[in-house]
Amino acid sequence: MGNSKQPFYFVTTACITNIVLDLLFVGVLRWAAFGAALATVTSQALSVSLCVIYMVKNNFPFDFRPRSFRIYGEQLRLIFKIGFPTCVQNGVSSLSFVFITAIVNIVGGVTASAGVGAVGKLNSFALMPVQAMSASVSSMSAQNFGAGRIDRAVSACRIGVVFSIAISYAFFTLVQIFPESFVKIFGNDPRMIQDGVIFLRSYSINFLLIPFTFCINGFLIGGGHTFFTLVNTVLSSILLRVPVSYFFGIALSWGLRGVGLGAPMASAGVLAVIIIYLLSGKWKYNVIRHDKARAEEVMDE
Repeated sequence: MGNSKQPFYFVTTACITNIVLDLLFVGVLRWAAFGAALATVTSQALSVSLCVIYMVKNNFPFDFRPRSFRIYGEQLRLIFKIGFPTCVQNGVSSLSFVFITAIVNIVGGVTASAGVGAVGKLNSFALMPVQAMSASVSSMSAQNFGAGRIDRAVSACRIGVVFSIAISYAFFTLVQIFPESFVKIFGNDPRMIQDGVIFLRSYSINFLLIPFTFCINGFLIGGGHTFFTLVNTVLSSILLRVPVSYFFGIALSWGLRGVGLGAPMASAGVLAVIIIYLLSGKWKYNVIRHDKARAEEVMDE
C-alpha cells in the first residue's frame, strides 16, 4: 500500500526484543534452545500485535473481528494462483543449497564447507539491499499495473535496477580486492579462509547479474506473473546451478572455483530467459487485475 515505514518499525522492534530475550532466556536463565525458540515466538507475536493495533487505529478496511473472517472462493483462488508459485519457489531455492552443500563436501570436506558457509553469510548481507529493492519494485509495479499505468511500472523497475547495480557492483569490487578480510570475519582457520576466498572470487561474479534478475522478477511478480518467476527459480536453482556446479567442480576438477561458478552461470541463463519473455510482450498481460475483476463480478452476483 506504499507504507514501508511502519513495517520497518515493527520489524525493528521485533529484532531488538528477540535479542534482549535471547540474552535473558539463554544467557541468564540458561534455557538453551527452548529459550531461543521462546524469544523468537514472543518477539514475532509482539510484531504481529503492533501491526494489528496500528491498522485498527488507522481505519484499516479489515477490522480483525471474528465475524469479519469469511472465505470468498474466487478471492481464495486468486490468492493461491498468485501466492502458491512464490511459496514453492522459496522452497526450491532452499533445496538447491542442500545439493550445493553436498557437492562442496565432496570437493573439499569440512573446511571447504566452513568456507562456503562463511561466503553464504556474506551473500545474505549482500543480497539484502537487492532483495529490498526487488520487493519495492514488486509493490510499486503491482500498484501501477492495477492502475493501468504500465509505463510507471517499467520506470520503477528501471530505477530499482540502477540502485541495485550501484550497491551490488560496489560489493563485488570490495570482495574481489579484499576477499580475505571478508572471510576472516567468520573465522581465523587458515584452510577455511583459503577455501572461502577461492569460492568467493568465482561466486561473487553473481553480484553483477542479480540486480537484473531480482528487480525484473519483482516487476513480473507485481504484474501477477508468479508462475513464470517460479519457472525461473526452478531453472536457476535446480536445473542450472546444481548441474553446472557439479560439472565444473567435480567433472572438470575445478574444485571450489568451479562450484562457485554455478551461481553466476545459472543467473546468466535465467536472465536470458527473462529477456526472451520481455521481448515476447506477455508481461503486459495483467494477471492480478484480470482475475480480480472476475472475482468481483462473481461476488456482485
